[in-house]
Amino acid sequence: MKTPVKGLPNGTVTALATHQYGGCAGNGTDVWCWGWNGDNALGDGAATTGTQDEARRTLLPDAAKPYDALECGEKHCCVVSS
Repeated sequence: MKTPVKGLPNGTVTALATHQYGGCAGNGTDVWCWGWNGDNALGDGAATTGTQDEARRTLLPDAAKPYDALECGEKHCCVVSS
């Protein structure tokens, strides 16, 4: 079953990557993630555990901005910066 992701900003998403439990979308400087948030997997600093169907802005370190690529593995997503 397909479920729309709420919370993504309009017109700014240039990268999308998904994995088994969720995914992330980004625009080169910011990333929004959704899905399973066990052990702060979404990277938003929230202590909420469970599945989030609304995208949350991820807290990237300044050293990761701007980033070149957004990639996901089996249960995680990462940004790649040069």
